[in-house]
Amino acid sequence: MTTRYDAQEPTRIQALSSMAIALSETLNLDDLLYNAVNKCVEILEYDAAALYLLGKDKRMFIAEYLYGFPEQTKPSLKEFPIIGLTAQVVKTGKTIVVPNVEPHHERRPYLSEFKSCIIVPVKVRKETVGVFLLHSKSSRQFVKDEILLIESIGLQIGVASENARMFESMRRSRRLNAQLLAAQINAQEKERERIASDIHDSINQSMVGIHFHLQYCLDEKQCDPDQIRPILSKLLQTTEKSMMEFRQIINDLHPVAIQKFGFLGALEELISSVSIQNALRIEMFVTGEPARFRREVEISLYRIFQESINNIVKHAKASHAELAIHFGSDYLKIRIRDYGAGFVTTGQAEHGATYGLIGMKRRVEELEGRFAIDGEASPGTRIDIVLDMNRLCCEVEREWHTRGKFDEQL
Repeated sequence: MTTRYDAQEPTRIQALSSMAIALSETLNLDDLLYNAVNKCVEILEYDAAALYLLGKDKRMFIAEYLYGFPEQTKPSLKEFPIIGLTAQVVKTGKTIVVPNVEPHHERRPYLSEFKSCIIVPVKVRKETVGVFLLHSKSSRQFVKDEILLIESIGLQIGVASENARMFESMRRSRRLNAQLLAAQINAQEKERERIASDIHDSINQSMVGIHFHLQYCLDEKQCDPDQIRPILSKLLQTTEKSMMEFRQIINDLHPVAIQKFGFLGALEELISSVSIQNALRIEMFVTGEPARFRREVEISLYRIFQESINNIVKHAKASHAELAIHFGSDYLKIRIRDYGAGFVTTGQAEHGATYGLIGMKRRVEELEGRFAIDGEASPGTRIDIVLDMNRLCCEVEREWHTRGKFDEQL
C-alpha cells in the first residue's frame, strides 16, 4: 500500500505553522527536540523518527531523540559513525529518499520492521549539523511537496536547536558571572579584613608601643640622656619596622614595581617575598626577548601570577613551584606548575569550587587568550596560558635577559 501526501492532508503552511508553535513553546533543548519530533510524526503520520546531531569530533552521530523504535534496539541507536547514506547527507547537505530499506536490513537489523525512509539534513547557518530520519512501516512514495515540507521542518529544528543552545550558553554564562561577582565581592571583603588585621596586628601595635615610649620620655624629661637614648633607639627601630609594614601593605594593593620594572620585575619581587615568608621555592624561567606592554596589560599579567601563587600557597601543599614565560614573535606563552597535591579539574569552574582559577581564567579571556588547566598533572597542577602578542600591543622595550629554559615545551 502506498501512502500519498495529497490535498486532504494538512497543507504545508498549516504543518509548518503547527511545527513553529511546537518549537516556540520552550527553550529547553531536550523539550524542544521532543516537541519537534513528536509533532512531525503526528503531522506526517510516520511510524518512527530519529534526530541525530554531529558529535564534537564530527565523526559520530549522537542521538538527541528517538521515537517509535523498539526499546531493545535503542541502545544500539544512541550513536553510530558517520558512514553510508547519512554521511552523504552531511557531505552534500541534500535529502536522501529511500523508498525501499530492505537492502539495508542485514547491516541495520533494527530497521527490519520498516519499509521506507527519508533522511533530511539539519542545518544551522547553511552548515549541516545533523540529520533527521523518518521511517515508515509501509511502502511510501515521497512526493515533492512532502519532501519540501520535511526539509523545511529540518531547517526549523536546526534554527530552534541553535537558539536553545545559545540560550543555555547565556544562562551558564550568567550563572558564572553571578558566581564570579559574588567571589569578587567576597575577595574584596576578605582583602579588607586582611588589611584591617595587618594594620591592627602590626602597625597599630607598633603605634601603641611608640606612644608608650614617647609618653615615658615626656614624663622622664629630667632624666639622664643616657637613660633616654636606648628608648629613642628602640623607637627608631619600631618606626622603621612600621614604615616597612606600611610599604608592604601599599605594595600589595598597588605594586609600584610594575611602573618601574614592568610585570616581570614586580613578579620577581613577589616571588622573593612569598618564598621567604612561606618556605616555598619558586623558580622563574624567562625565554625569548621580554617586552613591555601597556600598563593595564601588565597589571592583569601580574594579577594572574599573583593569584596563581596565592593558590599554590593556600591549597597546593607544595614546597616547589615553577613559572615559565616565553616571549615569542607571535605569542606570549605562560606555564605555571606546582608539585603539590593537585585536584580533579572536572566541573570546578561550573560549581564555583575554585574562584581563584575562575578569576585567572576571566583575566586571560579579557586579554583574548587561551587558558587550560590540568589539576591531575603528576604531581601537582599545571596551568597553560597563551596570549597573542599583537593583541597585547607591546612596546618594544627589550630590557630583560633570558633567565632559564622551559623544562617542557609549551
